[in-house]
Amino acid sequence: MISARTIVALQNLPSSVAFIEIQNKETGDRSIGSCFHVGNGYFVTARHVIEPPWTILRVGRHDVSQRTFIGADGHATKTTTHADFDYTGQVKIVLHEDPKIDVAVLQLTEAIGPYPAAQLQPYSCLSKVADALSEGEFLSIEVYVLGFPPIPIATDATLVMIPGQVSAVIKSQYDGRRHFIVSGMARGGFSGGPVFLVGNPTWPSHVDNSGYVVGVVGQSVTKTKDTGAESPEELGFLAATSVESVWEILKSVGAAENLP
Repeated sequence: MISARTIVALQNLPSSVAFIEIQNKETGDRSIGSCFHVGNGYFVTARHVIEPPWTILRVGRHDVSQRTFIGADGHATKTTTHADFDYTGQVKIVLHEDPKIDVAVLQLTEAIGPYPAAQLQPYSCLSKVADALSEGEFLSIEVYVLGFPPIPIATDATLVMIPGQVSAVIKSQYDGRRHFIVSGMARGGFSGGPVFLVGNPTWPSHVDNSGYVVGVVGQSVTKTKDTGAESPEELGFLAATSVESVWEILKSVGAAENLP
């Protein structure tokens, strides 16, 4: 059974996820990555999305909170809880001090519409125990992955939300950190998006991660010469870095204690 808290968090989750339009300063190519709001104008993303030579052009959200009420006369009335935005102002970028760790934090510092970015709603909560629970406690747990992988026939960046399960929990030989391997196809554009844990009904309440983000989607894990494998051609795994690394960044800039 899904808890009431998780239901509320799941309702707000899509509107906390935004796209990052980026441009390669060397080639001029443009691309899309993902990020998600954790409160007070701070967004989490993957390091490789915004590292040079890539530069941020804009951060935006499409309104996915719109709901339709159809009256007895057939008339449709639409309401919106979290309107879209298109932010082109200053963005402060904070990278993890370890260059191997593929997470970063963005702070939007100017107003979004008539309101300061620090008042932006909604936000997703980061798990504080994503590294504490055992591998076996995560296996087969239901999750949602959100991001903006390009859809070829779509006219604009479109939020994609896919269900999945935690298929494995690993310690990466590259960065030494915990990563969650999630069922579902890895696609470019999911990078920087959240892995949201629906929860495990068998967990005791004091360790329950339900309704929290436990990971940040990174680059697809494939066979490469770096891992000593022979073939680079098989499909990659959808992997996410545990949010413990995000907490380290937030603490380094004094933001962790002030998150809602």
